[in-house]
Amino acid sequence: MRSIIGYATGSAASLLVASSWLPAQAVRAATGTIAAVTAQSSTESVSTYESLINQGQEQLDNRDFEAALATFSEATENAPSIPRGWVGKGEALYGLRQFDEAAIALTQATTLAPDYLYAWVWLGNAYDDAGQLEDSLAAYGKAIALDETNPMPYYHRGIALWYADQGARAEADLITVTEIMADFPRGWMWLGRTLQQQDKYNEALAAYNQSVSLDPTLPEALFGQGPVL
Repeated sequence: MRSIIGYATGSAASLLVASSWLPAQAVRAATGTIAAVTAQSSTESVSTYESLINQGQEQLDNRDFEAALATFSEATENAPSIPRGWVGKGEALYGLRQFDEAAIALTQATTLAPDYLYAWVWLGNAYDDAGQLEDSLAAYGKAIALDETNPMPYYHRGIALWYADQGARAEADLITVTEIMADFPRGWMWLGRTLQQQDKYNEALAAYNQSVSLDPTLPEALFGQGPVL
């Protein structure tokens, strides 16, 4: 299961990256912004919605998923046509390991805003941990089609493929991640894992070494170095 703040285990208990590596606020705001609410609501309603979104995000960041679910559920009740609240609800349900319900909320977000890349990635994550690999890959594919230069969908698809023992496909995705974002240590760490899975030990060690050079404290990379030496 991926962690919400950052993002951690699953059938694709796939480790997600800490949110600091991506422009999360920018991605989430790409669609479903407060401006969209303004067109259909009073100033007071907009203020209330914005407050709920900010409160829910803080609760997610603090891993208080029960509270976040209540907050985002209120947001979706107040403004059901705005996708941002549905994404937050999906993330909260995901944090509670209610993966099927998370997929329902995130599907609502992608239905309302088909160009919401962040929502498609989280829908892929929810499907993945719900054991629906093909639906997961389809969601990641939608995200990639929206922006082929964004590393996030390749990263999560690569992890899902790794857990599905599809090493060659995972390797291709994670190479893409390192090409797009060469200073991202977890991208290199996961590339090392995919190479190790395929018994490509020298290449795996090089990837782990690159990860450690970027983040000497990353435990997964440090642990990965040992078996391939």
